[in-house]
Amino acid sequence: MIKEMSLRNFYSEYNEVKGLRDRLIMSAIDSDILFTLFNHFNPKIVVEFGVRTGKTARELLNRFDSVEKYIGVDLLNLDTVPEWQRSETLNTNDVAKHVKHNEKFTLILSNNGTFDLKPNQLGNIDLLFIDSGHCYDTVWNDSKLAKKCVKAGVVIWHDYMNGIEDYDKGLREISEELFDIVWVKGTTVCFSVIE
Repeated sequence: MIKEMSLRNFYSEYNEVKGLRDRLIMSAIDSDILFTLFNHFNPKIVVEFGVRTGKTARELLNRFDSVEKYIGVDLLNLDTVPEWQRSETLNTNDVAKHVKHNEKFTLILSNNGTFDLKPNQLGNIDLLFIDSGHCYDTVWNDSKLAKKCVKAGVVIWHDYMNGIEDYDKGLREISEELFDIVWVKGTTVCFSVIE
């Protein structure tokens, strides 16, 4: 069962940090939760599944000096992204365009996104931000990778309770079998702290 945490309780446990203000990426409150968790855990190795144009990665790298390596993962063939999931027109050249010149950033593109990844390609991760696929099979695949790669740190899922029942069902099952997941009520962000 996914536990619920109010915004008030979240911010009493974690010091608030303001995030991005770009509606194409995520809501302001979701961004604040992501940046607050990032600030709290000071990760060195970060992976983002679903990096898109790299705006989130760019902002996180610009704000947090703790990051030594940031890996962005996305699809090589963006034609496979469902139409409902496209917030902007992308081609392969647009993927990570806002961050690919940062020396700390590495981009992994593959035909099947995270389904092509092996844990040894990622290594040990301090913070994993899952924002790809948004369907049952993908959230399970991504979460199984997280279980193998995040030994101590935090896993963050975006778009829970955002009208994607298949994805939500997968996350609820994952909370029963793999992770102790907390949903920050009033947002679409869930997270699990691994100690």
